[in-house]
Amino acid sequence: MISTEQHNQQAWDNLARQGSSFAQPATKEDFLRPERVINPFGWIPGTVAGKQVLCLAAGGGRHGPIFAAQQADVTVVDLSETMLRLDREVARREKVNLKTIRTSMNNLSALGNGIFDIVLHPVSTCYVENIRAVYSEVARVMKTG
Repeated sequence: MISTEQHNQQAWDNLARQGSSFAQPATKEDFLRPERVINPFGWIPGTVAGKQVLCLAAGGGRHGPIFAAQQADVTVVDLSETMLRLDREVARREKVNLKTIRTSMNNLSALGNGIFDIVLHPVSTCYVENIRAVYSEVARVMKTG
């Protein structure tokens, strides 16, 4: 029997390979109107330029590259290497820099304490067994305030 984490990793790798609607990288048009992707509800005040942004369980080539194009310092964490590959491909296409880390959203041990200004986290906590571990890690890697 495989673990929940292994199941999720395999499922997202397959969805990305199949071109699922959940694994659609950013288009050239998305980069012309970035706020529609990275801040559709206006929850992020001001500019993201110079901010440390963690895209948590958010691989797929959409949010990370667009944040990076807006001059944010971006780290994308995802369980799926195939989803992270999409981020790297779009970043290369758009000539932006971002960092990718393959790990579970409830294990951010590769990241230090108090690093990030913004954490973008799509609806993905439904895939983990222990949601408290996720938010404990998020609290640890966020800057105070």
